[in-house]
Amino acid sequence: MLYFSLIIAFLYVSLITSFIAGWLRLQYFKKNEFSEKKVFLSVIVAARNEEENIENLINDIINQDLNNNFYELIIVNDKSEDKTFSIVKKFSEKYENINLISVNGKDSGKKLALQKGILVSKGDLIVCTDADCRVSYAWLSTISEFYTLYKPKMIVAPVVFYKTEKIFSFNNLQALEFLSLISSGAGAIGLNRAIMSNGANIIFEKQVYQEFNNAFSKEYVSGDDMLFMLKIKKFYPRKILFLKSKKAIVYTSAQKTVKEFINQRIRWTSKSRAYKDFDVIFTSFVVLFINLILFSNLILGFFDIKYFYFFNLILIIKSIPDIIFFILTSNFFDSKKLLILFIPLQIIYFLYIVFIGIVGNFVKFNWKGRKY
Repeated sequence: MLYFSLIIAFLYVSLITSFIAGWLRLQYFKKNEFSEKKVFLSVIVAARNEEENIENLINDIINQDLNNNFYELIIVNDKSEDKTFSIVKKFSEKYENINLISVNGKDSGKKLALQKGILVSKGDLIVCTDADCRVSYAWLSTISEFYTLYKPKMIVAPVVFYKTEKIFSFNNLQALEFLSLISSGAGAIGLNRAIMSNGANIIFEKQVYQEFNNAFSKEYVSGDDMLFMLKIKKFYPRKILFLKSKKAIVYTSAQKTVKEFINQRIRWTSKSRAYKDFDVIFTSFVVLFINLILFSNLILGFFDIKYFYFFNLILIIKSIPDIIFFILTSNFFDSKKLLILFIPLQIIYFLYIVFIGIVGNFVKFNWKGRKY
């Protein structure tokens, strides 16, 4: 048991060390305020029951420092049952570059909404975010300049959770855990081995979207970001880049309750059966096994104290590269204060990840008022 645990621990340390190397390899992108903007952007937002959030996002995009001749905003109303449609309609009537369309018929869902938005888009570059997000005034101009300089097929850009003033909170625990996901995804991209993206901030060429039939893998409810990214990776492994710029960060909210959090993570896990990429599968199994080992040794420790020693040993080995990675990335994400939650997160994480990893592929979940 100990030897197997040490082998998995070695693989885990090697994995996180590689992410650290990838993160350090990424150059911080500095926006040139005077560069010429040549690419036209189509911002696509799928919105369902977002009356509390959608106006904030629209105002953020209206106030971009990019001239509105260089972008359009397409909001696709996915059969909202609140005032989302009427709020967006008010803006679309006032601004020529804001377009409101709706999902009709029996079919629905985020993927269909995005597909409809892309179908009517005029841009060569598609920018996707979520209706409950906020962006900086330089979000689109930074994306435009980065694309013009490097011409990638897909850009994966940073997403962070809002932090609360009360450090010891469920919200901030989520923020720190989510930081590890975004940072790992960025580090992997720095090595040209993309494993992760988030639909709240992905950018891709319209042409590369059109190259694939069923680009968003509509047989899965979730995965408009990950599954599409992996299709691009298969043919253009060096054409997926991470935009390491604070001006490109998208901000969103953590889940309010434990129940909502578990439901979200089950939804994310539900698409894992579609993964065929070696890097994603290897990373998933190493992370799952290191946490299974921690869980097993903790349980066995109640019957034989030597397993408590194994548990502590593996936890320490795992925590060393984790804390180094957090220290490096928290500065970029202005999240240094969250590091005080590192130890509580390490203790909780292996319990939660084992639970989600096992049940995520078997139980139903709710999303935007719909059951799947």
